[in-house]
Amino acid sequence: MADDALKYSAVLQYLRRYYYLGNDTWNLVALKALATEAFASATDEVAIVNTSSELGSAGGILKFDKAILLAAIETLLAEVDPDNTPHAPSSGYIPDFSQRPVTT
Repeated sequence: MADDALKYSAVLQYLRRYYYLGNDTWNLVALKALATEAFASATDEVAIVNTSSELGSAGGILKFDKAILLAAIETLLAEVDPDNTPHAPSSGYIPDFSQRPVTT
């Protein structure tokens, strides 16, 4: 788990450096495209690490977890893209359930 935190931190720092254009400007189009690509890869990719048969066996390599990349991208987008950050519920909102029948 500590390994994942280190990877996440390194990826986030890289993204901040690579996608920052200067003067408080970010390449949001490229960053969002990368997020879409990372999401597709993180949800669809299957890595085979070992297989065996009568004739022998083969191994595989462990790949970088794309979910860590996606998490770092989403963190950065939440920091720098005002259109990407969800709005907090307005204060004073009280749900009204008075229209529903109550049974006991």
